[in-house]
Amino acid sequence: MFSELRELNSKYVQTLRAYHDAVAEYDKVNTEKSVSENKQDDNIENLEKELSTYQDGFDISKLIQEKELQNYQIVAIMHSHASKLTLPTVAEWSALIDVAGYHIPNVLASLESTSVPLTENELRVCILTRICFIPSEIAVLLNMTKQNVINLRSSLNKKYLTK
Repeated sequence: MFSELRELNSKYVQTLRAYHDAVAEYDKVNTEKSVSENKQDDNIENLEKELSTYQDGFDISKLIQEKELQNYQIVAIMHSHASKLTLPTVAEWSALIDVAGYHIPNVLASLESTSVPLTENELRVCILTRICFIPSEIAVLLNMTKQNVINLRSSLNKKYLTK
């Protein structure tokens, strides 16, 4: 079970990093109007398809929108924890919440202003989901099973999004 999670999370992080590298290269190529632009288009398209295999309802536009957030060191650290099957420290969680508060303040404010307060884990699941962590990564970071993460996300959707 743990080796499967480690392998899945590691592959996801590698693919995510390769995607971000390809997008950065594409941006560089685009400004130089290089011939390799078509090759990078194909590479990015293939990586987007590969990323979509890791989570249901994968939305590449959401990933592009959150590209800036993905560049924060704490996000990379959290991905690293997930791929190594290690738990983040309290300070790392705090740093992630701070980054989310800075980068997506409206999301964090709406989560914190619900009529029924979110538990610490519920808030963490919402933030991690919003910044494109997959359920298996969230499971490792919160020391839960992947199925418990999926159930919690479903419960949160029912509880807070369907009124």
